[in-house]
Amino acid sequence: MRFSDTLRSPSLRHLAVVLAGLVVAFLLLGVVLRPTRAVDVLDGRTLAAAAPATGNDRGTLWWFVQLGNPSSYAQFCLALVLTAALRRRWRLALLIPPTMLLSELTAQHLKVVLAEARDVPVAAASISDASWPSGHSTAVMTVALLAILVAPRRLRPLVAAVGALTASAVGIGLIAERYHYPSDVFGGFLCAAIFVTIAAIVLTAWDRRRPRPRPVDRRPLRPVHVAGPALLLVLGFLTAVAVAARADGGIVAAVGQHTAAVAVLGALGALALTLVAAATALTAESEEEAERVASAAPSPRWRPRRSRPARPAD
Repeated sequence: MRFSDTLRSPSLRHLAVVLAGLVVAFLLLGVVLRPTRAVDVLDGRTLAAAAPATGNDRGTLWWFVQLGNPSSYAQFCLALVLTAALRRRWRLALLIPPTMLLSELTAQHLKVVLAEARDVPVAAASISDASWPSGHSTAVMTVALLAILVAPRRLRPLVAAVGALTASAVGIGLIAERYHYPSDVFGGFLCAAIFVTIAAIVLTAWDRRRPRPRPVDRRPLRPVHVAGPALLLVLGFLTAVAVAARADGGIVAAVGQHTAAVAVLGALGALALTLVAAATALTAESEEEAERVASAAPSPRWRPRRSRPARPAD
């Protein structure tokens, strides 16, 4: 297939638009908004509200935070590669390790480059000046998004729901334990999404340039495949409400006293849900396009018979 045909791919165009939007949002947050006083105030208010409200649940949140540690990250990488290999997704299996490595190395390098002292009203001594973007939130969101690419079609909604809830729990845990500011977690999510989108672009272009048959799950999604993830998201929301209700004065008082913090944490969960939903939709589109391209390409075992030149008459 010619390179010009690859550029006409609808899924590649959609992925490119998403990548551009993610890069703009990442730069806007890290370079323009984060140094402002408004973000300092929002970070401080969220820190002040998160720790007391989650005081009885800090052990659980601490456990979630450990999912972003380097050892856990390496184990997730191995699990994703093995799953992709078992599904005979060899190209995806090759892309997973460099994607995970580059996303985390970028986050750690940017911490040093963008390190600066912040005038946050409720600053925590445990939060370093070199904290943006969060490496833990980058790691967990990278795993969540790559798991969507690896998962079979029928399990993809469930994997997306689990990934969104886990990433949100890790982000809230980092804030409640005062390891990171909320803006650090937002930056980590966006950093992860950028590199997974780049991996999806490479994979889609690879499949179009060199199409090859691969196993495709043609079974349609049934209501039960969507109802389960939806119920899981509802339970996650109810858990957040129950945690907020433990605060002094109940949930109404918590929302009234910490409106900014509730808005920030709600936006954090909304971002996680939006990223996994977009990954699910774009993955389905790319797979359908790759299937069409592979079915239209000639079989590698078939070779046209060459006609022999006619012998001259005696």
